[in-house]
Amino acid sequence: MDGNGKARRKVADESWTWAVAAAWAAVAVSLVLAAVTDFEWLVLVFQVPIALPLLMRRTPKTFTVVCLLLGMVMLLPGLLLALFTLPVFVIAPPLLIVAAFADRSNRPHPAWLAVALAASLPGTCFLLTG
Repeated sequence: MDGNGKARRKVADESWTWAVAAAWAAVAVSLVLAAVTDFEWLVLVFQVPIALPLLMRRTPKTFTVVCLLLGMVMLLPGLLLALFTLPVFVIAPPLLIVAAFADRSNRPHPAWLAVALAASLPGTCFLLTG
């Protein structure tokens, strides 16, 4: 309970654990890529946003939606990069998608799946055409 007598809500431990695992996977990938390649900009673009859901511990619905959106937006371009010998970008996004669905009482609405898929298409098209 907080000072106003309202019960505090926070993200379920299962979801939080999956999101932390995604963040640690992103850190590990960033350290490895920074040591062996010259793709520092690519590491920043793909790995830094993975930590965004960790800022939303007190807002379960927002946490779930952000995990789903980030996971989907980063998964499709990550799969394309995996085809070009950079498979490490496929590690963290599925963990965020699992984090979005881990808490049974706070699952995203099915419409968010369509939104997440639509949001992932521009990055995928950019990688295919650029």
